[in-house]
Amino acid sequence: MTPERRRAPRPEPLQEAGDADDVIAAALSARRPGEVTGVLILRLDRADLLAGAYGGGLVDDLLVDVAGRLRQTVRADDRLLATGPDTLCLVARAMPGQRDVALLAERVVRAAARPLALPDGVEHEVTVSVGGSVGRGDDQPASLLARAERRCREVAAAGGGRWSVEAVGPDVGPRSAGDPDRAVRHDAVARLRQAGELRQALAAGQLDLAFTPLASLTPPTPDLFTPAAAGDALGGKFPAPPAGAAAGEWRVVAVRWRHPVRGLLHPGAVVAAALDAGLAGAYLDTVLRLASAAALDASVAAGRPVGVAIDLPAAVAAQARAQDADLTGMVAAAVARARLDPGQLALRITAEHARAGTEALAPALDQLAGLGVAVMLIGIDPSPSTLAWLDTWPHATIWLLDRSVPAALALPPADLSRRAVPGASELAPAAILARTGTAAVVAAARTRGIVTGAEGVDDPAVAAELAAAGVALAEGRWAVRSAPATAPA
Repeated sequence: MTPERRRAPRPEPLQEAGDADDVIAAALSARRPGEVTGVLILRLDRADLLAGAYGGGLVDDLLVDVAGRLRQTVRADDRLLATGPDTLCLVARAMPGQRDVALLAERVVRAAARPLALPDGVEHEVTVSVGGSVGRGDDQPASLLARAERRCREVAAAGGGRWSVEAVGPDVGPRSAGDPDRAVRHDAVARLRQAGELRQALAAGQLDLAFTPLASLTPPTPDLFTPAAAGDALGGKFPAPPAGAAAGEWRVVAVRWRHPVRGLLHPGAVVAAALDAGLAGAYLDTVLRLASAAALDASVAAGRPVGVAIDLPAAVAAQARAQDADLTGMVAAAVARARLDPGQLALRITAEHARAGTEALAPALDQLAGLGVAVMLIGIDPSPSTLAWLDTWPHATIWLLDRSVPAALALPPADLSRRAVPGASELAPAAILARTGTAAVVAAARTRGIVTGAEGVDDPAVAAELAAAGVALAEGRWAVRSAPATAPA
């Protein structure tokens, strides 16, 4: 999902949490047999340039912002310390092995990344360089810090936005050449442990849901939700919208899992874990219940029906079907429990998965259509072959264009320096193809009564162009892009 665009933050000052050596020493002494302590050094990339352009206060604020977001990602007992004007130290206690420290470093790099609007029209991507060391046995805190700092410097010199964690022996993961059998056993044990942890998390409803809005681009169109049913289903908590109201307010659900060791796992990792553990049916049932309840809360807060869209990977649908899980029954039970109109729930399916998994998906989608559940077909490549295939796949009620379409429309005009006529301009070929394809998709959707949308819309000009073409919904940073950027005080 596209991250939210933000101006330079004004957070509270980062609190020092004690001497790093003392914190590392305490983590080392608290290890149980077989566990390791991970020490990560995080350095804000291009801090010198930012300080030179906007002052050291901006760097301080950015470091606090990064620290605040990392605290939402790492475990509660992991310690995050400020060790320099542009540097943080993360001490991860009680990690099963070096491989888990490496996974933590990878997640930290992703969690820290954030686009930023700065004065003078500067578009900056906040990133960090991460170097890690792994504490075992008689390792000393000063040595762990020095090794992590050295790796962090190497990563920063390579361009930043990356991570590197040292390898410490033949028992750290499946890439070990010293003892392949032991490495395989290590990986199998880790997967079994994660399967058990996920099963407990599903039973306790401990998955995290994050929401990204699909905003309306066009004037009011016939409502995607059934107005009367929506008013009745929500118990009269707010009046149903009149006929001809806006095309529905949608929230796209991202399913995350706060793992007891690795911290916050993002949607792809959660789906992979559910499939690996053979828990596709339980995963879908849990997500449907949580998302339906969240839709009710959002609807009551907004005073109007709010829909939620849940990703349905073909592999998850296939495994759930093999387990005799009744997807239609789970959906019906979830919306009934939350007292939602079925039209407030949508299943998001990629065009690629729809092509490959028609046999697994089609029967359930036919039944769900009878309930009034919407289907979002995403990642539509507006090519003639895709449009021809869409004629054979009638299940969707919403089409979302592939992210490459807004990206192509945002391309600058071709270089004018080589043009013979001064001031003449031409569109990039990719933009021409994107315009033509968008028009074809919108025309095909209108003939079928299907709503069109787009993801990854970051430019207000692209949003306006899509709206003029008849695209109704968009997800991206465009809504806040026109706000002026201001430097922190």
